[in-house]
Amino acid sequence: MLRLLGIAALLVVLAIAVLRGTWALHVSGMLGSCSVFSTAPDGAQVVRCTEGRLDGYPDLSRKNCTLQTLGGSVQFWSCPAPIASAPAGI
Repeated sequence: MLRLLGIAALLVVLAIAVLRGTWALHVSGMLGSCSVFSTAPDGAQVVRCTEGRLDGYPDLSRKNCTLQTLGGSVQFWSCPAPIASAPAGI
């Protein structure tokens, strides 16, 4: 009976690890991540990205962002303000 409870506990721990795996990888620094560093009045943003041990730096070029710094442990990207849509006739 004790063996069965041990196996059940192990399965629960593994299930939690799988469900929270990406979070754990980000927190441990294994995956790169980005956060907003500053926002201009027009909505443009400067984004700060840190390198992950497994995947390197995130690539924000597909989001129309421009890389501002190379080297070091942090990269800064300049991202344009998002295009806001308005109802027709305004």
